[in-house]
Amino acid sequence: MADRGGARGGGFASRGDRGGDRGRGRGRGRGRRGGAKDSEKEWQPVTKLGRLVKAGKIKSMEEIYLHSLPIKEYQIVDFFLPKLKDEVMKIKPVQKQTRAGQRTRFKAIVIIGDSEGHVGLGIKTSKEVATAIRAAIIIAKLSVIPVRRGYWGTNLGLPHSLPVKESGKCGSVTVRLIPAPRGTQIVASPAVKRLLQLAGIEDAYTSSSGSTKTLENTLKATFAAISNTYGFLTPNLWAETQLIRSPLEEYADTLREDRQHFLLGYDHLQTTPVQPSKIEKRLSGMGAGFSTSVPLPCRSLNPGLATSLAGDIAGDLNSLVPAVISHAVPPGALPLLTRLAPSAHGYFANGTRRRTEYRRSKCRRRWRRW
Repeated sequence: MADRGGARGGGFASRGDRGGDRGRGRGRGRGRRGGAKDSEKEWQPVTKLGRLVKAGKIKSMEEIYLHSLPIKEYQIVDFFLPKLKDEVMKIKPVQKQTRAGQRTRFKAIVIIGDSEGHVGLGIKTSKEVATAIRAAIIIAKLSVIPVRRGYWGTNLGLPHSLPVKESGKCGSVTVRLIPAPRGTQIVASPAVKRLLQLAGIEDAYTSSSGSTKTLENTLKATFAAISNTYGFLTPNLWAETQLIRSPLEEYADTLREDRQHFLLGYDHLQTTPVQPSKIEKRLSGMGAGFSTSVPLPCRSLNPGLATSLAGDIAGDLNSLVPAVISHAVPPGALPLLTRLAPSAHGYFANGTRRRTEYRRSKCRRRWRRW
């Protein structure tokens, strides 16, 4: 509906036009003001990769790309690429028809890059414009990819163009990137030109076909074409190379040593001092020395988080619980705690299977595991 309104040049879609040249600075400013509160807090990594990055074991983003490690924390990108610049390309309203009427939300399209070989694209929809922009910036950081640059002719100076012709497709839009001589600059539409500039490409020709007025598909097609630059090996990379161990394998001992400290930090587990409950009443009757203000990680430990800490503790909470709260709970209470804490594999400490709950999905004939 927004596209049809844009063709009329007013009414409903006129609000979406704020995402153009006039709305970029405004939207980008909102996103930065909202993200200032998060930057004040100290980063506490929750993934193995994040812990290695904060410990200084991984030196650059190239090590992460080399082993195809998934980046699930945007702070990792901020750590290695402090020069990233974000730009809001468009903000448009989208609607969904419900029983109560039309539900309107705002979709933000954001691109980021450092003009030195890294670029990202993020798209997010939210009820508020500022929330959509902030979330789109985070998604763009998580999708940052390396850009392979090359030369048009003689290999003199720094790489300034693309190594070969590349193309990308999204929907009906097809974008083709062609290397250009030095000094040509970027011959493209404003949106594609800005994306290539943030990627660090100085000279390039472009060719596009399809419904290129759909800015979202055009940017996606260009982003796919840029990502394809690392999808092949040139003859200078044909030589046999030795396999390099993944950082997760190389620093497995470091992760295992830091595990005890990580588990004892209750802030990482997002635990808070629990209130008196039935479990604490049963524990208090088993012996003296139990304090109701001691946080119990076994009550709020996420099995998925336990799995990400170390694989050897995912299914053995018998060794996890005594190591954390043995200083505050009498010995007679430990079997009860281990019996109440299910492991990440779906089994209780006493060997019984955890009951699997199912919830009805949107499709009436399918059931998905909850």
